[in-house]
Amino acid sequence: MIEQSFLHNENEEFGEQLLEDFIIFQKLGAGAFSKVYKVQYQDQIYALKVVDKQMATGNNIVDKLNQEASILSTLEHPNIVQYYKTIESKRKLYFLIEYIEGKSLQESIDLSLTESQIRSIIQQIIYALAYIHKKGIIHRDLKPDNILIDKELNVKIIDFGLSFQTIKSTSHENCGTLIYMAPEALMRKEYFKSVDIWSLGIIQYMMFTNSHPFWVDDTRESFIKKMKSPQQACYPQNMSKAAISFFEKTAAWEPEARLTAEQALIHPWISGSNNQMPMSSKDIIQTFKCQNEFHQMIKMLMILKLIQKLSQKRDAIQAQTLRAHSQFQNSLQPLIINCRNPSSQQKLKTEQQQLQPPLSAHRSTQSRLQNNSSFLSCQDQQREDLRLKQNKSKQQQFKLPPINTKSANNSPYNNKSQQIFTFSPYKRSQATVELKKSQFKL
Repeated sequence: MIEQSFLHNENEEFGEQLLEDFIIFQKLGAGAFSKVYKVQYQDQIYALKVVDKQMATGNNIVDKLNQEASILSTLEHPNIVQYYKTIESKRKLYFLIEYIEGKSLQESIDLSLTESQIRSIIQQIIYALAYIHKKGIIHRDLKPDNILIDKELNVKIIDFGLSFQTIKSTSHENCGTLIYMAPEALMRKEYFKSVDIWSLGIIQYMMFTNSHPFWVDDTRESFIKKMKSPQQACYPQNMSKAAISFFEKTAAWEPEARLTAEQALIHPWISGSNNQMPMSSKDIIQTFKCQNEFHQMIKMLMILKLIQKLSQKRDAIQAQTLRAHSQFQNSLQPLIINCRNPSSQQKLKTEQQQLQPPLSAHRSTQSRLQNNSSFLSCQDQQREDLRLKQNKSKQQQFKLPPINTKSANNSPYNNKSQQIFTFSPYKRSQATVELKKSQFKL
């Protein structure tokens, strides 16, 4: 019966060859286009995943399965399922992987788990994520159904069918399970490794409460619309403050506010110690901005302090100048008052006389100055007199009025001629013409 299901829609010759190589024990599970069987191959127990190509024709599923096989072939980690080989026929693909005896994490969530058990499971998931993220691989479909746990609570992550390997580029593809997808993936925005950290935070919350932190009777459309903005979760009583802090640091709405896998390993809730809280990219940026603002503030304070010192120095100089000016005015005030007082004027004259040379020397000097001035004045006076003599020596002409006598008509000088006299300032004036008495008749 199991063999018929295993060989369904397969070539008979190829199916017979498979039955010779594999011993089919039981069917472990089934998906939309695949089935998983527990088999024995070369004396070892494995899990064989069988994919029908005809059923998986849409959305390049075969290519994705080949990509999954290629990715798993590069991984070797105790918390990741081990891949061994791929067998391909015309109709089916056969993936031989590690067999894990246990159950999915979803089945364990339905049971009550202690906080220490939850911490141990989450820690192993983080180890696996740190390993694949270091290789540039994003799982993109991390959920409880893809995490297997054995009896000793050892974790194995399976189903890398939607994994994406990248080094520098990011993805916009909308893939994964809706309620475990990060907000940026729901909005078809650019995303990177932090989408796995978001899924980790959701899984941690569900292990405490067995419910989703943000999904409450929503439809697909309403949930996507709601996740366009940050949401607030309600925390149960059995969730410690450290566990709440871990959830908030992993399921942060902003990708840059989430911890990386390496940072999540040193979170106090995971490490169990009182270490310093790891800083996300957003915390680092905010700290850097705060440091820059602090440095700018320090510089401004230093500048203000320098300005204050300069102003104080300037005020001190001004105060000193005003004080000196006031002292100078105070010293001048008695002098002004004393000058108005006669006694003080006499005293000031006495002081001036003490500063002056002796009176005899002053008199001798004054007499010499007077003699020199008199000598100079005499010479000047002589020059002035000489100039006046020269001016007065010139003959000055005057007109004499006619003589009003009757005899004058008989005078030989009756021709109305004018007599000319010469005057000298230093001699008596004499007539130039001597008049004879005989010439006049009385």
